[in-house]
Amino acid sequence: MNELFIQFGTGKFLRGFVGYYAHKIQQSSLDKSRNLHLQGVAVQTQGTHRAKLIRDQPAYQILTKGRKNGVVVDEVQEVQPYSNAFSTDEDWSAILETGADSSLKWIVSNSTEAGMSLDLRDSRFQETKAPVSFPAKLACVLRYKFINNQSSVWIFPTELVDYNADVLKDLVLKQSLQWGWGKLDGWEEWILDGVVWVNTVVDRMVVDLGNSSGGLDVQVEPYSSWILSPSGSHPRSSAIPRSIQKLTAIETVKEVDSILPWSQRKIRILNASHTLLVELWIKQGKSPKYVREM
Repeated sequence: MNELFIQFGTGKFLRGFVGYYAHKIQQSSLDKSRNLHLQGVAVQTQGTHRAKLIRDQPAYQILTKGRKNGVVVDEVQEVQPYSNAFSTDEDWSAILETGADSSLKWIVSNSTEAGMSLDLRDSRFQETKAPVSFPAKLACVLRYKFINNQSSVWIFPTELVDYNADVLKDLVLKQSLQWGWGKLDGWEEWILDGVVWVNTVVDRMVVDLGNSSGGLDVQVEPYSSWILSPSGSHPRSSAIPRSIQKLTAIETVKEVDSILPWSQRKIRILNASHTLLVELWIKQGKSPKYVREM
């Protein structure tokens, strides 16, 4: 069984976070159930360099360094989460064709908080040219999925926005109305019921090592957390793709009823306190190796 996911973004965080989880799913499938083959397609939304790197050398290293449960961790894993990569500047038609693939089961993104908005330059729909904003790009991919194969697809935005999937869904619908897609029979109903919008909170520190190695290698901390909260009614277990079942079985992935407490913990407690610590480090002229030293 082949299952496919599209990843909008090729930056260090996605390579060290989503790439890591995709690798875990691939390894689990290899060890326990050889009837699942997960492939990822990475989409670079600005420029072409990393898309070409992934196509030419799809394997890269994730270096895990730090402490876990009081034990020093220093590990290297070679991963290959993506079978292909495209650039929206040069490969838009191929990206749309990927959206129409019947094996496409989920889409993940990290367009940053600034990417969670529409752009006035996208007022007119162009079939052969990628729109400017990320929500508009996603709307186009979903339209191809809708026209060619209306099987369900899961959306996992990782942008640091409260209720990020709900925000993204509203933006996709708003852009669709601007383009007159409300006339497509069943389109809005499919967006609301055929697409599973999953609010998320993600947490992991990732450092890009590409500058030193010239490639895609990243360094990560041992800690990782992916909190998931599907918007609306939860799909029946039989309707959940195998790769997503394997994702949610990983110990650092957690399904919750409400995303808000986890979002508040991440932004108010973790991010705010670490920002304050950095300011204290600078003022005191200290260079601690671990957060706990402060």
